[in-house]
Amino acid sequence: KADFAESAKEVLRLFELANGAEFDGVIALDIYVVESLLKTSGPLYLTAYNEEITSENVYERAQYHSEALYTEGSSQKKDFLTVLGSKLLETVFSLPKEKVSAFAGELLTDLNEKHILVYLPGSKLTLLMEQENWTGTVNETKGDFLYIVDSNLGANKANYFVKESAKYEVKNTYRDGSLEVMLTVLYEHTGKDSAWPGGPYTDYVRVLVPDESFLHKAESKLGEEEALDITKSVKIGGESGRRTFETSFILQPTQKFVLTFNYTLPSSISLNKGDNFYSLYWQKQPGTTGMPVTVVFNKPFGQEVVSTSPVFEKAGDIFAHSSTLYSDANYTITLR
Repeated sequence: KADFAESAKEVLRLFELANGAEFDGVIALDIYVVESLLKTSGPLYLTAYNEEITSENVYERAQYHSEALYTEGSSQKKDFLTVLGSKLLETVFSLPKEKVSAFAGELLTDLNEKHILVYLPGSKLTLLMEQENWTGTVNETKGDFLYIVDSNLGANKANYFVKESAKYEVKNTYRDGSLEVMLTVLYEHTGKDSAWPGGPYTDYVRVLVPDESFLHKAESKLGEEEALDITKSVKIGGESGRRTFETSFILQPTQKFVLTFNYTLPSSISLNKGDNFYSLYWQKQPGTTGMPVTVVFNKPFGQEVVSTSPVFEKAGDIFAHSSTLYSDANYTITLR
């Protein structure tokens, strides 16, 4: 699920069904957390594997011990991560005082950038976690909303080699004040070949938008090929109170792929009553690095843009803001 809290509830339920054990909660972290902690602690030597693990090689070594020569039922992935985790915790708890501040800073950054998610039902810390946006829940907003969720369905870690960027353009083109969106998402597979641990990237994409948004057209474009109309094959669904546009594709190493979704926002998010305020909440997918994004707002006819937050660059009647999405972003535009 796109909502981590919902997924965590299912994890706890399955653990209890499997062995009757009850847990206080679930904490999820990704490889970027380990990399950042290794930058603070320095290299770790794992005697059991006769290897030195650094922030530069931890991804490759983790994949090697998890998948290379893997046989069904093998515990090699669990064994390596257990040894690495134990050694890392041992090192962290014995850090000299001069490194504690840097370590705390790394943890805070990882929490803010959603490389660490925390689900602690019934805990006194839950409210704080929710306020700090550390729980991975799908945010509730009254304005415009966007959440792009990619799921690697391949039996590899090719997503590690895929760079993603997106452009979100909104404009008022109808007399009733409704707002039309053009979302463009670019995927670039930076892998040079299909050698392990990369290979083809099989992605299932879910775009969460405001409920009752209406999809006009969706297209896909591979490299320099002509764009294909995929509107009929896009699944229209719902999750966490949002409408979803869902599709899938396979991207080979060195290839580029573009998805576009053209849709109209619901009447509750429009300028049909002389509204002078537009807001967009762009939620970042946990476990991903910073994604380059651009938000473009076309000034409606007969209205003027008074202010923007963050500051948008103006070119005629078009206002644009480009940044890197390391955490959730909130955009607001005031009109008159």
